[in-house]
Amino acid sequence: MPSELALCFAKVLDDSDVADLYSHSLEVSIPAVGLSLIDGTPNELFRFSLNEIKLEATACRSGKDTFSFSIDRMQIDDGAATPSIFPVLMYATPQKPITEVVVDKKTGKERTKTLPFPPVIQLSAIRRSASPGVTHFQWLSVLIQELDIAIPQEWFFKLFEFLNEINLDAGYARLLPI
Repeated sequence: MPSELALCFAKVLDDSDVADLYSHSLEVSIPAVGLSLIDGTPNELFRFSLNEIKLEATACRSGKDTFSFSIDRMQIDDGAATPSIFPVLMYATPQKPITEVVVDKKTGKERTKTLPFPPVIQLSAIRRSASPGVTHFQWLSVLIQELDIAIPQEWFFKLFEFLNEINLDAGYARLLPI
């Protein structure tokens, strides 16, 4: 199984010996995306931002497809002009830097190397073609880092008011009585 995993991810690693085994490959990298929710006043309710979004997908002729998706940083900010005691509603919990000692092969000297922080969200999968109607995942991994979430009650009331304002169909019940 490890050799098959390496074979399917070889395109990502630029291994030219096995590049002809791939029929399709896709890599997308987006540095940052932001979304603000603005009510009719207009006041910003919140700003949702994602940084370093990466998507990689490869379809192997051997019948194995690989998929990898990650978001390095994610944050939701309170959009109020005077935010409450929690101006940041959600963010990844800060982590201590991870270091490792590496020995230089040429000089034999040890040096300390700081490893990058893991992404906030990461999804990886290897799917094997199976019988019709059957989806078989040889490998499926979902990673969500610890998040700090602090949302004041007043923010929920603003959100419910906004959702009541955009009630597009009279058949839907209102979220909060006004």
